Amino acid sequence: MEADWHSLPAPLLAGVLQQVNTKHRLICCALVCKSWAAAAAVATDSLRSLDWESCSSWVEHHKAQITSFHLPPARPQDFAVVSQLPSPLLAHLVELRVDRNRLQLAPSSSSPGLLQHASTLRALAVNACQVVDGQDGLMALTTLPNLQDLTLHVVLNLYRNRYEQLKLPGELLPGLQHLTRLCVRLNAADNWQGLQQLGQMTVLRQLHLQGVHRVPNLCAGLRVLVLEDVQIPLSPASTPGIFAQLTALQELRLQDCMVLDPAVLQPISTLQHLVLEDIQLWEPANAAEVLLAWVGKQQQLTHLELEAGQLVASTGAQGRALTASTKLQHLRFTLSLKEEAWRQAFTADKQRQDLTCLRFVLDPVICGADLSQLVSCCPRLRDLSIRASPASQRVVIAAGKCVSHFCRYCLAAVDHSHCMHVTALVCKADVLVGSACTRVGASWQHS
Repeated sequence: MEADWHSLPAPLLAGVLQQVNTKHRLICCALVCKSWAAAAAVATDSLRSLDWESCSSWVEHHKAQITSFHLPPARPQDFAVVSQLPSPLLAHLVELRVDRNRLQLAPSSSSPGLLQHASTLRALAVNACQVVDGQDGLMALTTLPNLQDLTLHVVLNLYRNRYEQLKLPGELLPGLQHLTRLCVRLNAADNWQGLQQLGQMTVLRQLHLQGVHRVPNLCAGLRVLVLEDVQIPLSPASTPGIFAQLTALQELRLQDCMVLDPAVLQPISTLQHLVLEDIQLWEPANAAEVLLAWVGKQQQLTHLELEAGQLVASTGAQGRALTASTKLQHLRFTLSLKEEAWRQAFTADKQRQDLTCLRFVLDPVICGADLSQLVSCCPRLRDLSIRASPASQRVVIAAGKCVSHFCRYCLAAVDHSHCMHVTALVCKADVLVGSACTRVGASWQHS
């Protein structure tokens, strides 16, 4: 069945035009016809204010096509409780996202509850919402038989005239054994008691935890693990045996980690995607060597990002560890890479055929490096981004003869206030690629 734009009710048309940026909505869309002009004028209003009665016939007619719905944030003057959506809208709904609203999830004597008729729902995201029926509302999630993807990001409850983060009931996860992806943001340490049953969720494949105060037992079948805003040291003492059981893990992201002891990662050997961003290493002098040695053993890596201010790669072996995987396609690192490590990371005798994206911060020690060596060992490199370290007083890069084959070349400073650290690009090629580089406060040299 094809959708007929002429029969689309004005409130729903306004909801569609909300997805268009303001400039195009008011300049282009408003010129289509009178009905589009009227819809564009009200498109900044919330979908909460839809007149569902005027749309009911259209929704009933097209209900098989409505599989995804986003309830945007409520206006401050219209912060009423959302306790239900039209049953025709929920008939075939697969994905529902709700942002910054007051919700009643469970049925009551006066309302069926938001989830009463959502039996086909597979993905649900509740972001910064107040659940007025508290833990009973969260337990209503267990009544969704097809739910596979759940996001709970700072769910609040009103208690004694002030908002508090809603604690997860201990019975919630046992009733969600069919989940394959779970994303939870919890700010309070005592909220982690509701996650003690994670290890028993045998079909869970993706887990994203934010505001980590404790690492619970994890199921062995996890493929993707994201730990963000980690408030505890990650060490063998604080996570005894937890990482060792992740024998099927393919993607690991540790972001904003207070303290990381690389020894905790040693049992993991099956990674394809690794991101360590904004981490602080335990005893940096020894930890850097342990971490880079472990990275060098991940032979299946296709995506690698390392960002640790105190991480130093000084030896040739540590440089080789960065590019040890023959399947590497994306490499980004922010660390101090010394001259010997740089030479060994990109040697002409070892072709890195799959590497297409390389982004790094240039250390003052290698500011005079000739990128022709990099180009010769990475023939398929198409995205090269080099950022100047704030400590660099002068950055002059000899780009080499083959640099003109790059589809994208970016030379920039870490901070706009340090733009003058990037003083020149010396390009030994017929085509000067410097014209594609913006935010550089200096002249370009061509030799």
